[in-house]
Amino acid sequence: MKTAILTAVSAVFIISAARSDAALGLISTVAVPPGPMTVGTTFTVSLSISGYTEVTEIDGYQFQIAYPSALFSFQGLFDHGTSTVGPNQQWLSMPNQETDVTYAPGATDDGSVAGIVVINFADLGFTAVEGGTNSPAGFLVSFSMRAEAPGTGSITPSAPAGGTVFFDVDLNPAGAPLFAGTSVTVVPEPSTSFLAAAGVLAAARRRRRVR
Repeated sequence: MKTAILTAVSAVFIISAARSDAALGLISTVAVPPGPMTVGTTFTVSLSISGYTEVTEIDGYQFQIAYPSALFSFQGLFDHGTSTVGPNQQWLSMPNQETDVTYAPGATDDGSVAGIVVINFADLGFTAVEGGTNSPAGFLVSFSMRAEAPGTGSITPSAPAGGTVFFDVDLNPAGAPLFAGTSVTVVPEPSTSFLAAAGVLAAARRRRRVR
């Protein structure tokens, strides 16, 4: 039986060092578009899990994503997907999770501190017999970022302080997976002089074709 409520999730999610191994899967990071991109571009960062092979049913997770704040800024719009079968189906909603009637996901995500995004997500429904997911793969979360300056920077997920990432159906620590980040390159916007020169060149080419 669960004993936590949404306001207590963050407190629960910082306890106990945890083992990390391949059997607990891999949380991977993807940027869309992947870059290179120009300064001012807004892009989406998505994280998914694959390769989970443990029998333990998972009912909550937490992790953090670090990024260079000189290159990128957090823009918000957390999305944890849906319980509908498809590419954006939330991992926790997959078998052996409870039905939609008792599956009650809640989040205490935070991107207010530059350079770090914190993800806390759990099923907070209460039932006599709790269920969670042990599906091998699924969608976890996405959010928006903006390219602020030229350069190449890594967007890197990791376990939070204490090392615990996964929580079982009673919200007890259940280990940590492996992580894979992504690298994004930002290039300067074309200068006005370059654009003007390009326009002149294009006009000259058109005149040549007319002749």
